[in-house]
Amino acid sequence: VAILQSMSALLGEWGCEVLVATDEESALAALKGRAPELILADYHLDHGVVGCDVVRHLREHFRLTIPAVIITADRTDQCRRSLQRLDAPLLNKPVKPGKLRAVLSQMLG
Repeated sequence: VAILQSMSALLGEWGCEVLVATDEESALAALKGRAPELILADYHLDHGVVGCDVVRHLREHFRLTIPAVIITADRTDQCRRSLQRLDAPLLNKPVKPGKLRAVLSQMLG
């Protein structure tokens, strides 16, 4: 929760409207029917859920290829393959603010 709050605060300082969710259900509730411009997700979520799956489901729900960035400390081949199928860039933990900003600017620019 502390990491979510600090990431949300940083993105807010950059002028982003941030909606925070810890799973797919809370993401859909927070979005209130509006598709996000970008999804920033952790690879490993609670209860064995993988962030790539949540991104895929949100894209299917909104019928849009929503840009997504996955954050992880996982450097396994399985993680890399999941990201390739998702066509989403990877940011390794710990995420440096400058790198995050550059990736977001490129994707939203």
